[in-house]
Parts: sequence; C-alpha cells; structure tokens
Amino acid sequence: MPFDSVDIGLVTAFVLFGGFVYSNYHTWEENFGVKRLPRTANGCPSNGAPPKLRSIEEFKQITVDRASKHQENFTGIEEYVPDKVKEGKSVMM
Repeated sequence: MPFDSVDIGLVTAFVLFGGFVYSNYHTWEENFGVKRLPRTANGCPSNGAPPKLRSIEEFKQITVDRASKHQENFTGIEEYVPDKVKEGKSVMM
C-alpha cells in the first residue's frame, strides 16, 4: 500500500514540529541555560576578589546581630540567648 498525501503530510508535520522543539531547546540551553563557572575562571565576577577574612569575634557579632532581628524564631530555646553571647558568656548550657 503506497503512501498517500495524508500520510506524507502527517509525517512531515511531525518532523517539522520535532525540529522546531529541538531548535528551541538548543537555543534556550545555549543562551539562557545556567552555566556555572569556577571561581578561577576569567569570566567569573568574583575572580581575583579576595575572601572576606574576619575574626571569629566579628562573625559571632554578625550572627548575633542577624539573629536578634528574628527573636520569634528563638523563643523557648534555652541554648541560644543573644544577651549571653553579647556579654561573652557561653551560649551552651
């Protein structure tokens, strides 16, 4: 049974649609897909930027300051009391 014009038309439509989907996917991946760069790559924004070195006391103070903005998250927790940290006492009971 030879192919008639309807069969050829359907096959052509499927092939064209498949090519359309593939080309859109390929364009998306090429232009908009996430391309992660290592820190040492020249195109990376943080290339050559030194890390922020701080003392442990500065990190403790930053943590306390940020946590004190969200006291509702720490109500009822005895191990964490920002006032004790600010006074330099141990935070663990």
